Amino acid sequence: AEPNAELLHQAAYICVHLNDLGLSTQALEKSLNKTTSFNPIRLMDLTMIYTLREEHKKSLDLLDIDQTYLLEHPEIAMLKSDLLCNLGHYDLARQTLQFIESQVEGDEENEVQRAVDRHPSPLLFTQDFSLKGFHFRYALVERILGDFTGAQKHFSIAQKMDPTDIR
Repeated sequence: AEPNAELLHQAAYICVHLNDLGLSTQALEKSLNKTTSFNPIRLMDLTMIYTLREEHKKSLDLLDIDQTYLLEHPEIAMLKSDLLCNLGHYDLARQTLQFIESQVEGDEENEVQRAVDRHPSPLLFTQDFSLKGFHFRYALVERILGDFTGAQKHFSIAQKMDPTDIR
C-alpha cells in the first residue's frame, strides 16, 4: 500500500534525525503533494529543509502562497520574514511582518505558538512564533533598516512580555 501523507511526514522526521536531508526532502515533498487540505506545518517543515540545503529559491517559492493563508497562519509569515532577512531582503521582510501585524497583535494568549507546539517538529523547535517573537523579529528588521525608533518600540514591547529574556 502507498504511504499516506502523515506517514511520509513522520518518515521525513526520521530522516532528519538520521541527518539524511535528501531523503527527508523527498518524503516531505511527497507528503505535501498527497495532502488534501492546507497543512502549515508540512509547508514550514519543507521550507526549513530547503533552507538547510541552501535551496533558498525553493524555500521562497514554497512560501509564495495566497495572502489569506498568511493571515490565518501568521507563523508562516514570520518564517518567511526570517528567510528574507537571511537573504538580505530586509524591506520585504518588514513588509511581510507589517502585513500580519494587526493579526498578531491580538494574540496575547500566544495561540500561534501553541498551534505550532501541538505539532512538535524537529525542524521548527528553535523558532519563536509567539507575540514576543514577532516583536523581537520586527525590532531586528527595523534596526537593520535604520529605523531605531521603530526598533526601540518593538524591543520594548518584547521585553515587557518577558523581562527575563536576555536576547
